[in-house]
Amino acid sequence: MRERVVRLRKRLFDVNDRTVFWERVLALRQAYQEHGHERPTRLYALAMREITETMSVVIGEDDLVVGEPREILLSPEEETRFAEYYDDYFQPRWFHTRGHGKYTTT
Repeated sequence: MRERVVRLRKRLFDVNDRTVFWERVLALRQAYQEHGHERPTRLYALAMREITETMSVVIGEDDLVVGEPREILLSPEEETRFAEYYDDYFQPRWFHTRGHGKYTTT
């Protein structure tokens, strides 16, 4: 295997499964607080704008095309907030990806 592939594979298997995309959760929460009254398609667009304007992008030495969102291991205080936000902002029904799979509104 090429060195780059070996490094990518190692990075993939060394990931701590307790890390989360905390900035994404905060961006979705902010968008919903400001624009939750909007129709779903507009809310989705405004949430995407909030994500792209506020999230950090990590570009690793082995990334050829694009970077990836920053994942972090939460502090105890952040874990408490994450638990509070989880149901409403981790994978909110109003923010399902419309281009993959069947989208339902129920």
